[in-house]
Amino acid sequence: MTLASRLIEPDRVSVGSGATGLAPERLDVVKRTILFLLVLIYGFYLFLGFVLLSKANFISDPDAFWHIAVGRTIWQTGTVPHVDELSHTFRGQPWIANQWLGQLIFFAAYTLDAWRGVGLLAAAVAALTYALLFLMLARSMRLTVAIGLATTAFVFSLPHFASGRPQIFADPLIVIWVANLVRSVENRTPPSFMLLPVMTLWTNVHGSFTFGLALAGALAVEAFFSSPADQRFRTAGRWATFLVAALGFACITPYGLKPLLMTLQVFVGNDAVNYIQEWRPATLEILGINGPIILGLLFLALYHGVKLPLWRLLSIIGLVYLMFAHIRFAALFAIVAPLLLVTPLTKQFPFLRLSTQIATEPSFFSAMARASQRFLYPVCILMIVSVAAFAAFGPPIAPDRKISPAGAVDYIQKEHLSGNIYNPYDFGGYLIFRGIKTFIDGRTDQLFIGGFATRLYDAVDQHPRKFIEYLTAYNVSIALVIPDSREAQELSAAAGWQKVYSDDVSELFQKR
Repeated sequence: MTLASRLIEPDRVSVGSGATGLAPERLDVVKRTILFLLVLIYGFYLFLGFVLLSKANFISDPDAFWHIAVGRTIWQTGTVPHVDELSHTFRGQPWIANQWLGQLIFFAAYTLDAWRGVGLLAAAVAALTYALLFLMLARSMRLTVAIGLATTAFVFSLPHFASGRPQIFADPLIVIWVANLVRSVENRTPPSFMLLPVMTLWTNVHGSFTFGLALAGALAVEAFFSSPADQRFRTAGRWATFLVAALGFACITPYGLKPLLMTLQVFVGNDAVNYIQEWRPATLEILGINGPIILGLLFLALYHGVKLPLWRLLSIIGLVYLMFAHIRFAALFAIVAPLLLVTPLTKQFPFLRLSTQIATEPSFFSAMARASQRFLYPVCILMIVSVAAFAAFGPPIAPDRKISPAGAVDYIQKEHLSGNIYNPYDFGGYLIFRGIKTFIDGRTDQLFIGGFATRLYDAVDQHPRKFIEYLTAYNVSIALVIPDSREAQELSAAAGWQKVYSDDVSELFQKR
Protein backbone atom coordinates (compact mmCIF):
# COMPACT_ATOMS: atom_id res chain seq x y z
CA MET A 1 0.00 0.00 0.00
CA THR A 2 1.38 3.38 -0.97
CA LEU A 3 1.72 6.24 1.48
CA ALA A 4 -0.89 8.23 -0.48
CA SER A 5 -3.48 5.46 -0.14
CA ARG A 6 -2.69 5.13 3.57
CA LEU A 7 -3.43 8.84 3.96
CA ILE A 8 -6.85 8.71 2.26
CA GLU A 9 -8.19 5.30 3.32
CA PRO A 10 -10.50 5.53 6.37
CA ASP A 11 -9.85 3.27 9.32
CA ARG A 12 -11.79 0.03 9.26
CA VAL A 13 -14.72 0.32 11.65
CA SER A 14 -18.04 -1.33 12.25
CA VAL A 15 -20.79 -0.15 9.92
CA GLY A 16 -24.40 -1.10 10.52
CA SER A 17 -25.60 -4.18 12.31
CA GLY A 18 -22.76 -6.60 12.83
CA ALA A 19 -21.02 -5.68 9.58
CA THR A 20 -17.33 -4.90 9.64
CA GLY A 21 -14.81 -3.70 7.13
CA LEU A 22 -15.00 -1.15 4.37
CA ALA A 23 -18.67 -1.26 3.29
CA PRO A 24 -19.70 0.04 -0.16
CA GLU A 25 -21.20 3.10 1.49
CA ARG A 26 -17.86 3.73 3.11
CA LEU A 27 -16.15 3.92 -0.27
CA ASP A 28 -18.48 6.75 -1.17
CA VAL A 29 -17.51 8.42 2.10
CA VAL A 30 -13.95 8.55 0.81
CA LYS A 31 -15.06 10.56 -2.22
CA ARG A 32 -17.13 12.93 -0.10
CA THR A 33 -14.24 13.35 2.33
CA ILE A 34 -12.05 14.40 -0.58
CA LEU A 35 -14.65 17.03 -1.51
CA PHE A 36 -14.51 18.33 2.05
CA LEU A 37 -10.72 18.35 1.76
CA LEU A 38 -10.79 20.46 -1.38
CA VAL A 39 -13.38 22.84 0.05
CA LEU A 40 -11.32 23.27 3.21
CA ILE A 41 -8.15 23.96 1.24
CA TYR A 42 -10.01 26.57 -0.76
CA GLY A 43 -11.72 28.03 2.32
CA PHE A 44 -8.51 28.34 4.31
CA TYR A 45 -6.69 29.76 1.31
CA LEU A 46 -9.52 32.20 0.63
CA PHE A 47 -9.38 33.40 4.24
CA LEU A 48 -5.64 33.96 4.06
CA GLY A 49 -6.17 35.64 0.71
CA PHE A 50 -8.46 38.16 2.39
CA VAL A 51 -5.80 38.65 5.06
CA LEU A 52 -3.29 39.37 2.32
CA LEU A 53 -5.72 41.71 0.58
CA SER A 54 -6.48 43.66 3.74
CA LYS A 55 -2.94 43.77 5.09
CA ALA A 56 -0.21 44.70 2.65
CA ASN A 57 2.45 44.03 5.30
CA PHE A 58 1.28 40.42 5.77
CA ILE A 59 4.86 39.21 6.37
CA SER A 60 5.89 40.41 9.82
CA ASP A 61 8.98 38.39 10.70
CA PRO A 62 12.38 39.96 9.91
CA ASP A 63 13.86 36.50 9.34
CA ALA A 64 11.96 36.28 6.04
CA PHE A 65 14.53 38.66 4.55
CA TRP A 66 17.64 36.69 5.40
CA HIS A 67 16.08 33.35 4.48
CA ILE A 68 15.48 34.63 0.96
CA ALA A 69 18.95 36.17 0.85
CA VAL A 70 20.56 32.85 1.86
CA GLY A 71 18.48 31.02 -0.77
CA ARG A 72 19.68 33.55 -3.35
CA THR A 73 23.31 32.97 -2.36
CA ILE A 74 22.95 29.19 -2.54
CA TRP A 75 21.35 29.47 -5.98
CA GLN A 76 24.02 31.85 -7.31
CA THR A 77 27.03 29.97 -5.89
CA GLY A 78 25.76 26.42 -6.17
CA THR A 79 27.06 25.66 -2.67
CA VAL A 80 25.76 25.82 0.87
CA PRO A 81 27.54 28.01 3.47
CA HIS A 82 29.70 26.59 6.25
CA VAL A 83 30.87 29.81 7.94
CA ASP A 84 29.21 33.13 8.65
CA GLU A 85 29.72 35.79 5.99
CA LEU A 86 26.63 37.84 6.83
CA SER A 87 27.61 39.59 10.07
CA HIS A 88 30.73 41.48 11.11
CA THR A 89 30.48 40.41 14.77
CA PHE A 90 30.69 36.65 14.07
CA ARG A 91 32.20 36.62 10.61
CA GLY A 92 34.18 33.44 9.96
CA GLN A 93 32.49 31.49 12.77
CA PRO A 94 30.96 28.09 11.88
CA TRP A 95 27.42 28.49 10.55
CA ILE A 96 25.30 26.20 8.38
CA ALA A 97 22.11 26.87 6.44
CA ASN A 98 20.29 23.84 7.83
CA GLN A 99 17.03 25.06 6.24
CA TRP A 100 18.66 25.41 2.82
CA LEU A 101 15.89 23.69 0.83
CA GLY A 102 13.12 25.82 2.34
CA GLN A 103 15.23 28.91 1.71
CA LEU A 104 15.65 27.96 -1.93
CA ILE A 105 11.89 27.46 -2.29
CA PHE A 106 11.17 30.89 -0.82
CA PHE A 107 13.81 32.46 -3.06
CA ALA A 108 12.13 30.85 -6.08
CA ALA A 109 8.74 32.25 -5.01
CA TYR A 110 10.29 35.70 -4.51
CA THR A 111 11.99 35.53 -7.91
CA LEU A 112 8.74 34.61 -9.67
CA ASP A 113 6.40 37.13 -8.03
CA ALA A 114 8.32 39.13 -5.39
CA TRP A 115 6.71 39.33 -1.96
CA ARG A 116 3.29 38.52 -3.39
CA GLY A 117 4.72 35.17 -4.45
CA VAL A 118 6.08 34.57 -0.94
CA GLY A 119 2.70 35.42 0.61
CA LEU A 120 0.86 33.26 -1.90
CA LEU A 121 3.14 30.30 -1.21
CA ALA A 122 2.82 30.65 2.57
CA ALA A 123 -0.98 30.86 2.31
CA ALA A 124 -1.19 27.82 0.04
CA VAL A 125 1.02 25.65 2.28
CA ALA A 126 -0.91 26.72 5.39
CA ALA A 127 -4.23 25.89 3.73
CA LEU A 128 -2.92 22.50 2.61
CA THR A 129 -1.59 21.69 6.10
CA TYR A 130 -4.85 22.15 7.98
CA ALA A 131 -6.94 20.55 5.25
CA LEU A 132 -4.56 17.59 5.46
CA LEU A 133 -5.09 17.58 9.24
CA PHE A 134 -8.82 17.28 8.58
CA LEU A 135 -8.16 14.34 6.26
CA MET A 136 -6.21 12.50 8.97
CA LEU A 137 -8.91 13.12 11.56
CA ALA A 138 -11.71 12.14 9.17
CA ARG A 139 -10.37 8.60 8.82
CA SER A 140 -12.09 7.70 12.11
CA MET A 141 -13.93 10.83 13.33
CA ARG A 142 -17.26 12.18 12.07
CA LEU A 143 -16.61 14.61 9.28
CA THR A 144 -18.30 17.60 10.89
CA VAL A 145 -16.24 17.28 14.09
CA ALA A 146 -13.06 16.74 12.06
CA ILE A 147 -13.78 19.97 10.19
CA GLY A 148 -14.33 21.79 13.48
CA LEU A 149 -11.06 20.55 14.97
CA ALA A 150 -9.06 21.36 11.85
CA THR A 151 -10.58 24.84 11.71
CA THR A 152 -9.85 25.42 15.40
CA ALA A 153 -6.23 24.37 14.84
CA PHE A 154 -6.08 26.72 11.85
CA VAL A 155 -7.35 29.69 13.89
CA PHE A 156 -5.02 28.75 16.76
CA SER A 157 -2.04 28.91 14.40
CA LEU A 158 -2.87 32.17 12.59
CA PRO A 159 0.15 34.11 13.98
CA HIS A 160 2.35 31.31 12.64
CA PHE A 161 1.42 31.98 9.00
CA ALA A 162 2.80 35.51 8.71
CA SER A 163 6.41 34.57 9.33
CA GLY A 164 7.46 33.94 5.74
CA ARG A 165 9.96 31.39 7.07
CA PRO A 166 10.78 27.80 6.04
CA GLN A 167 9.05 26.42 9.13
CA ILE A 168 5.78 26.65 7.18
CA PHE A 169 7.01 23.83 4.89
CA ALA A 170 7.49 21.51 7.86
CA ASP A 171 3.83 21.69 8.91
CA PRO A 172 2.30 19.31 6.31
CA LEU A 173 5.20 16.91 6.88
CA ILE A 174 4.43 16.93 10.62
CA VAL A 175 0.83 15.95 9.87
CA ILE A 176 1.89 13.04 7.65
CA TRP A 177 4.63 11.86 10.01
CA VAL A 178 2.62 11.96 13.23
CA ALA A 179 -0.65 10.63 11.78
CA ASN A 180 0.98 7.55 10.31
CA LEU A 181 3.10 6.78 13.38
CA VAL A 182 0.05 7.10 15.63
CA ARG A 183 -1.85 4.79 13.29
CA SER A 184 0.94 2.22 13.51
CA VAL A 185 0.81 2.29 17.31
CA GLU A 186 -2.97 1.91 17.42
CA ASN A 187 -3.09 -0.84 14.78
CA ARG A 188 -0.08 -2.62 16.37
CA THR A 189 1.75 -2.65 13.06
CA PRO A 190 5.36 -1.64 12.40
CA PRO A 191 5.85 1.92 11.17
CA SER A 192 6.08 2.21 7.41
CA PHE A 193 9.55 2.70 5.94
CA MET A 194 7.83 4.85 3.30
CA LEU A 195 7.86 7.59 5.97
CA LEU A 196 11.65 7.78 5.88
CA PRO A 197 11.83 10.07 2.80
CA VAL A 198 9.43 12.36 4.67
CA MET A 199 12.04 12.66 7.41
CA THR A 200 14.76 13.48 4.88
CA LEU A 201 12.63 16.19 3.29
CA TRP A 202 11.71 17.56 6.72
CA THR A 203 15.37 17.66 7.76
CA ASN A 204 16.30 19.82 4.80
CA VAL A 205 13.46 22.34 5.08
CA HIS A 206 13.40 23.04 8.83
CA GLY A 207 15.14 22.14 12.07
CA SER A 208 11.94 20.94 13.79
CA PHE A 209 12.62 17.46 12.40
CA THR A 210 14.27 16.66 15.74
CA PHE A 211 10.83 16.91 17.33
CA GLY A 212 9.63 14.29 14.84
CA LEU A 213 12.39 11.94 15.93
CA ALA A 214 11.66 12.56 19.62
CA LEU A 215 7.93 11.94 19.18
CA ALA A 216 8.68 8.77 17.22
CA GLY A 217 10.70 7.59 20.22
CA ALA A 218 7.81 8.38 22.59
CA LEU A 219 5.36 6.51 20.36
CA ALA A 220 7.77 3.56 20.20
CA VAL A 221 7.63 3.36 24.00
CA GLU A 222 3.82 3.49 23.87
CA ALA A 223 3.78 0.75 21.21
CA PHE A 224 6.01 -1.44 23.39
CA PHE A 225 3.90 -1.19 26.54
CA SER A 226 0.56 -1.41 24.72
CA SER A 227 1.55 -4.66 22.97
CA PRO A 228 0.73 -8.07 24.48
CA ALA A 229 3.52 -9.30 26.74
CA ASP A 230 4.54 -12.09 24.37
CA GLN A 231 4.95 -9.63 21.45
CA ARG A 232 6.78 -6.79 23.16
CA PHE A 233 10.30 -7.72 22.13
CA ARG A 234 9.19 -8.18 18.54
CA THR A 235 7.52 -4.76 18.67
CA ALA A 236 10.64 -3.25 20.21
CA GLY A 237 12.79 -4.67 17.41
CA ARG A 238 10.54 -3.30 14.67
CA TRP A 239 10.38 0.19 16.17
CA ALA A 240 14.09 0.23 16.98
CA THR A 241 14.88 -0.64 13.37
CA PHE A 242 12.62 2.17 12.18
CA LEU A 243 14.11 4.70 14.61
CA VAL A 244 17.67 3.86 13.55
CA ALA A 245 16.65 4.14 9.90
CA ALA A 246 14.89 7.47 10.58
CA LEU A 247 18.03 8.76 12.27
CA GLY A 248 20.05 7.74 9.23
CA PHE A 249 17.63 9.41 6.81
CA ALA A 250 17.76 12.56 8.97
CA CYS A 251 21.48 12.74 8.21
CA ILE A 252 20.95 12.89 4.44
CA THR A 253 21.78 16.58 4.18
CA PRO A 254 24.63 18.64 2.73
CA TYR A 255 25.91 18.86 6.31
CA GLY A 256 25.52 15.25 7.41
CA LEU A 257 24.89 14.97 11.16
CA LYS A 258 25.36 18.67 11.99
CA PRO A 259 21.67 19.75 11.74
CA LEU A 260 20.77 17.05 14.26
CA LEU A 261 23.37 18.26 16.74
CA MET A 262 22.17 21.85 16.45
CA THR A 263 19.14 21.12 18.64
CA LEU A 264 21.41 20.73 21.65
CA GLN A 265 23.01 24.06 20.82
CA VAL A 266 19.61 25.78 20.82
CA PHE A 267 18.32 24.36 24.10
CA VAL A 268 21.56 24.08 26.05
CA GLY A 269 23.52 27.20 26.95
CA ASN A 270 22.06 29.50 24.26
CA ASP A 271 21.53 32.80 26.05
CA ALA A 272 20.16 34.50 22.91
CA VAL A 273 16.82 32.65 23.07
CA ASN A 274 16.02 34.43 26.35
CA TYR A 275 15.62 37.73 24.50
CA ILE A 276 13.60 36.63 21.46
CA GLN A 277 9.81 36.91 21.60
CA GLU A 278 8.97 33.53 20.07
CA TRP A 279 11.26 31.70 22.51
CA ARG A 280 9.75 33.32 25.60
CA PRO A 281 7.19 31.58 27.82
CA ALA A 282 3.56 31.92 26.76
CA THR A 283 1.21 34.16 28.74
CA LEU A 284 -2.48 34.86 28.18
CA GLU A 285 -1.50 38.26 26.79
CA ILE A 286 0.92 36.75 24.29
CA LEU A 287 -1.47 33.92 23.36
CA GLY A 288 -4.20 36.41 22.43
CA ILE A 289 -7.21 34.58 20.96
CA ASN A 290 -5.51 31.26 21.69
CA GLY A 291 -5.93 31.81 25.44
CA PRO A 292 -9.74 31.51 25.34
CA ILE A 293 -9.43 28.53 22.98
CA ILE A 294 -7.15 26.71 25.45
CA LEU A 295 -9.43 27.49 28.39
CA GLY A 296 -12.47 26.37 26.37
CA LEU A 297 -10.84 23.05 25.49
CA LEU A 298 -9.81 22.54 29.12
CA PHE A 299 -13.40 23.22 30.25
CA LEU A 300 -14.80 20.68 27.77
CA ALA A 301 -12.23 18.05 28.80
CA LEU A 302 -13.01 18.44 32.50
CA TYR A 303 -16.77 18.74 32.02
CA HIS A 304 -17.05 15.59 29.91
CA GLY A 305 -14.48 13.63 31.90
CA VAL A 306 -12.03 12.93 29.08
CA LYS A 307 -9.70 10.05 29.91
CA LEU A 308 -6.44 9.33 28.09
CA PRO A 309 -4.12 6.31 28.19
CA LEU A 310 -0.99 6.93 30.27
CA TRP A 311 1.57 7.12 27.46
CA ARG A 312 -0.65 9.24 25.22
CA LEU A 313 -1.32 11.57 28.16
CA LEU A 314 2.43 11.98 28.74
CA SER A 315 2.88 13.01 25.10
CA ILE A 316 0.08 15.58 25.39
CA ILE A 317 1.56 16.97 28.61
CA GLY A 318 4.91 17.28 26.85
CA LEU A 319 3.30 19.28 24.04
CA VAL A 320 1.53 21.56 26.52
CA TYR A 321 4.81 22.15 28.33
CA LEU A 322 6.61 23.05 25.10
CA MET A 323 3.83 25.48 24.14
CA PHE A 324 3.90 27.32 27.46
CA ALA A 325 7.70 27.23 27.74
CA HIS A 326 8.19 28.68 24.23
CA ILE A 327 5.40 30.46 22.37
CA ARG A 328 6.81 29.29 19.01
CA PHE A 329 5.50 25.77 19.75
CA ALA A 330 1.84 26.87 19.84
CA ALA A 331 1.28 25.90 16.20
CA LEU A 332 3.01 22.56 16.80
CA PHE A 333 0.57 21.86 19.64
CA ALA A 334 -2.38 22.77 17.39
CA ILE A 335 -1.26 20.31 14.71
CA VAL A 336 -0.10 17.34 16.79
CA ALA A 337 -2.54 17.30 19.73
CA PRO A 338 -5.65 16.45 17.63
CA LEU A 339 -3.80 13.56 15.98
CA LEU A 340 -2.87 12.13 19.39
CA LEU A 341 -6.37 12.63 20.81
CA VAL A 342 -8.63 11.43 17.97
CA THR A 343 -8.62 7.70 18.82
CA PRO A 344 -8.96 8.04 22.63
CA LEU A 345 -11.83 10.47 22.12
CA THR A 346 -13.70 8.33 19.59
CA LYS A 347 -13.31 5.27 21.82
CA GLN A 348 -14.69 7.09 24.86
CA PHE A 349 -17.42 8.99 23.02
CA PRO A 350 -19.06 6.85 20.29
CA PHE A 351 -20.94 9.92 19.03
CA LEU A 352 -17.65 11.22 17.61
CA ARG A 353 -17.00 8.17 15.44
CA LEU A 354 -17.31 8.29 11.68
CA SER A 355 -19.11 4.94 11.75
CA THR A 356 -21.78 6.45 14.03
CA GLN A 357 -22.31 9.33 11.64
CA ILE A 358 -22.59 6.93 8.70
CA ALA A 359 -25.20 4.87 10.55
CA THR A 360 -27.27 7.71 12.03
CA GLU A 361 -27.08 10.42 9.38
CA PRO A 362 -27.57 8.78 5.99
CA SER A 363 -29.29 11.92 4.68
CA PHE A 364 -26.10 13.91 5.32
CA PHE A 365 -24.05 11.56 3.20
CA SER A 366 -26.72 11.44 0.52
CA ALA A 367 -26.62 15.22 0.30
CA MET A 368 -22.83 15.14 0.19
CA ALA A 369 -22.97 12.50 -2.55
CA ARG A 370 -25.04 14.83 -4.71
CA ALA A 371 -22.75 17.73 -3.87
CA SER A 372 -19.61 15.75 -4.72
CA GLN A 373 -21.02 14.74 -8.10
CA ARG A 374 -22.02 18.30 -8.87
CA PHE A 375 -19.24 20.42 -7.36
CA LEU A 376 -16.03 18.34 -7.14
CA TYR A 377 -14.57 19.40 -10.47
CA PRO A 378 -15.87 22.99 -10.32
CA VAL A 379 -14.19 23.39 -6.92
CA CYS A 380 -10.91 22.12 -8.37
CA ILE A 381 -11.14 24.56 -11.28
CA LEU A 382 -12.10 27.41 -8.95
CA MET A 383 -9.06 26.71 -6.77
CA ILE A 384 -6.67 26.73 -9.72
CA VAL A 385 -8.19 29.89 -11.23
CA SER A 386 -8.17 31.71 -7.87
CA VAL A 387 -4.52 30.95 -7.18
CA ALA A 388 -3.52 31.98 -10.71
CA ALA A 389 -5.61 35.17 -10.50
CA PHE A 390 -4.11 36.16 -7.18
CA ALA A 391 -0.60 35.52 -8.47
CA ALA A 392 -1.23 37.59 -11.59
CA PHE A 393 -3.50 40.37 -10.37
CA GLY A 394 -3.30 40.30 -6.58
CA PRO A 395 -2.41 43.40 -4.54
CA PRO A 396 1.19 44.38 -3.88
CA ILE A 397 2.54 42.75 -0.74
CA ALA A 398 5.57 43.80 1.26
CA PRO A 399 6.95 42.93 4.70
CA ASP A 400 5.95 45.10 7.63
CA ARG A 401 7.57 48.57 7.36
CA LYS A 402 8.66 48.32 11.01
CA ILE A 403 11.22 45.69 10.04
CA SER A 404 12.20 47.34 6.74
CA PRO A 405 14.50 50.36 7.22
CA ALA A 406 14.60 50.96 3.47
CA GLY A 407 15.20 54.71 3.62
CA ALA A 408 18.19 54.44 5.92
CA VAL A 409 19.79 51.66 3.88
CA ASP A 410 19.20 53.64 0.68
CA TYR A 411 21.04 56.55 2.32
CA ILE A 412 23.95 54.29 3.35
CA GLN A 413 24.38 53.02 -0.18
CA LYS A 414 23.85 56.42 -1.80
CA GLU A 415 26.44 58.11 0.43
CA HIS A 416 28.80 55.10 0.32
CA LEU A 417 29.03 54.93 4.11
CA SER A 418 31.45 52.26 5.27
CA GLY A 419 32.44 50.67 8.53
CA ASN A 420 30.89 48.33 11.07
CA ILE A 421 27.20 48.95 11.65
CA TYR A 422 25.09 48.60 14.78
CA ASN A 423 21.50 47.46 14.30
CA PRO A 424 18.67 46.19 16.54
CA TYR A 425 17.57 42.59 16.15
CA ASP A 426 14.52 43.36 13.99
CA PHE A 427 16.60 45.20 11.35
CA GLY A 428 19.13 42.39 10.88
CA GLY A 429 17.19 40.44 8.28
CA TYR A 430 16.67 43.47 6.06
CA LEU A 431 20.36 44.41 6.20
CA ILE A 432 21.33 40.92 5.04
CA PHE A 433 18.74 41.17 2.27
CA ARG A 434 20.39 44.41 1.10
CA GLY A 435 23.93 43.05 1.35
CA ILE A 436 25.07 44.82 4.55
CA LYS A 437 26.86 42.84 7.25
CA THR A 438 24.91 42.91 10.49
CA PHE A 439 25.66 43.44 14.15
CA ILE A 440 22.95 40.94 15.14
CA ASP A 441 20.19 39.12 13.24
CA GLY A 442 17.81 36.18 13.53
CA ARG A 443 20.38 33.39 13.20
CA THR A 444 20.55 33.00 16.97
CA ASP A 445 20.28 29.21 16.81
CA GLN A 446 24.01 29.13 16.00
CA LEU A 447 25.39 32.66 16.28
CA PHE A 448 25.28 35.60 18.73
CA ILE A 449 25.70 33.23 21.67
CA GLY A 450 28.36 32.78 24.33
CA GLY A 451 27.12 35.82 26.25
CA PHE A 452 26.95 38.15 23.24
CA ALA A 453 23.18 38.66 23.44
CA THR A 454 23.30 39.07 27.21
CA ARG A 455 25.94 41.79 26.98
CA LEU A 456 23.99 43.54 24.20
CA TYR A 457 20.69 43.70 26.03
CA ASP A 458 22.43 44.58 29.28
CA ALA A 459 24.03 47.60 27.58
CA VAL A 460 20.74 48.65 25.97
CA ASP A 461 18.18 47.90 28.69
CA GLN A 462 20.05 47.82 32.00
CA HIS A 463 22.96 50.22 31.59
CA PRO A 464 22.20 52.50 28.61
CA ARG A 465 24.87 54.97 29.77
CA LYS A 466 27.45 52.39 28.72
CA PHE A 467 25.97 51.96 25.25
CA ILE A 468 28.42 54.28 23.48
CA GLU A 469 31.32 52.51 25.17
CA TYR A 470 29.81 49.21 24.06
CA LEU A 471 29.77 50.36 20.42
CA THR A 472 33.41 51.40 20.67
CA ALA A 473 34.36 47.90 21.79
CA TYR A 474 33.03 46.54 18.48
CA ASN A 475 34.55 49.36 16.39
CA VAL A 476 31.10 50.50 15.24
CA SER A 477 31.03 53.67 13.14
CA ILE A 478 27.42 53.56 11.85
CA ALA A 479 24.36 53.03 14.04
CA LEU A 480 20.94 52.18 12.63
CA VAL A 481 18.34 52.45 15.41
CA ILE A 482 14.61 52.75 16.05
CA PRO A 483 13.37 56.34 16.59
CA ASP A 484 13.00 57.34 20.28
CA SER A 485 14.64 54.11 21.42
CA ARG A 486 17.22 54.10 24.20
CA GLU A 487 19.97 53.68 21.62
CA ALA A 488 18.68 56.72 19.72
CA GLN A 489 18.57 58.80 22.89
CA GLU A 490 22.14 57.89 23.87
CA LEU A 491 23.48 58.52 20.37
CA SER A 492 21.71 61.90 20.18
CA ALA A 493 23.34 62.95 23.46
CA ALA A 494 26.82 61.67 22.55
CA ALA A 495 29.24 64.34 21.32
CA GLY A 496 31.05 61.91 19.02
CA TRP A 497 27.98 60.96 16.97
CA GLN A 498 25.75 62.85 14.53
CA LYS A 499 22.35 61.99 13.07
CA VAL A 500 22.53 61.85 9.27
CA TYR A 501 19.15 60.34 8.39
CA SER A 502 15.75 59.95 10.03
CA ASP A 503 12.24 58.74 9.15
CA ASP A 504 9.35 57.12 11.01
CA VAL A 505 10.96 53.64 10.82
CA SER A 506 14.63 54.24 11.61
CA GLU A 507 17.32 56.75 12.42
CA LEU A 508 20.89 56.63 11.20
CA PHE A 509 23.87 57.96 13.15
CA GLN A 510 27.47 58.25 12.00
CA LYS A 511 30.54 58.55 14.15
CA ARG A 512 32.24 61.94 13.74
